[in-house]
Amino acid sequence: MGNNVPFRLIPGFLGACFVALAVLAAPQAPEPVTRGDVSYLSGGVSLDERQAIEAQAKNYNLLITNANRIGQMSVDANIVVKGKDGREVITIDNAGPLFYAKLPPGDYTITALSGDQQQRRIVKIPAKGTKRVYFTWQQD
Repeated sequence: MGNNVPFRLIPGFLGACFVALAVLAAPQAPEPVTRGDVSYLSGGVSLDERQAIEAQAKNYNLLITNANRIGQMSVDANIVVKGKDGREVITIDNAGPLFYAKLPPGDYTITALSGDQQQRRIVKIPAKGTKRVYFTWQQD
């Protein structure tokens, strides 16, 4: 009977291990970064990270997605956001497939570069709600 005591502890120990692994494996969004008046998230290379960032979308009013023409996420875009007056609001090198920012309401020009390709969008960030921007890139 004394030999069975350790075996009775094994299910509890294994259960605790599974709980710990589940917590460690839970998708983690990158930490928000703040530069001046702008807070942002950039990432989404893995599916788990992408889902964790998408869960934070409600906290941001500009949602940018970078993908190639067949829908695969692209990770090498450099993004420059300028205000209506032409002043640079934020620049991000190697933005993730998802780039979410919280900007003051207003008009902005967003320029994105990926390799030798460049795209530009003029957007209005609303006082309430969200503006989605999609950049679609040629495949390498």
